[in-house]
Amino acid sequence: MRPAGSPEELQRRRERAIALLKEGVAPVDVAKRVGVDRRSVRRWKAAHRRAGAGLQRIGGQQLG
Repeated sequence: MRPAGSPEELQRRRERAIALLKEGVAPVDVAKRVGVDRRSVRRWKAAHRRAGAGLQRIGGQQLG
């Protein structure tokens, strides 16, 4: 089920999650902070890792 929010809001949520992960926050704690399931955070983390340091796409949106 797609969470509530505009595509821009959802993208900001993903970006915030990645930023928290980079700060060393555990995925389960990131999930609590951004209001998503921990599995979503793990999925975003894996997508970010696969994309490398360059631009990436998560959830169909471009990250910079």
